[in-house]
Amino acid sequence: MYLIGFPVPSLSKPKAGLDYRYIMIINDVSYIRFDTPKISNRQIKIIENNYETIEKEAIEYIKSYIRVANKGRIDRTARFRESSLINFHKELNIIYDNKDTT
Repeated sequence: MYLIGFPVPSLSKPKAGLDYRYIMIINDVSYIRFDTPKISNRQIKIIENNYETIEKEAIEYIKSYIRVANKGRIDRTARFRESSLINFHKELNIIYDNKDTT
């Protein structure tokens, strides 16, 4: 299995990373916790130092997902088969209705 995201290894988890397939859309800031993250300082530094790249790649992933979803091709596109974005079609203004395919 390959990572669809950005590698953020730690000493104990050398294959760790941010997986774009599990992006969540949160419209209400009250659902976000701002306490100390449960990742190592090394991982925090990797994320901070690569924030622009991570943001660019995540946005590209979401835009690609929207294009594929609007064509009804999520199940036929390996990159999106396991995406949590399937739960956010309303928020992403995806017009395709998955229920029409059988």
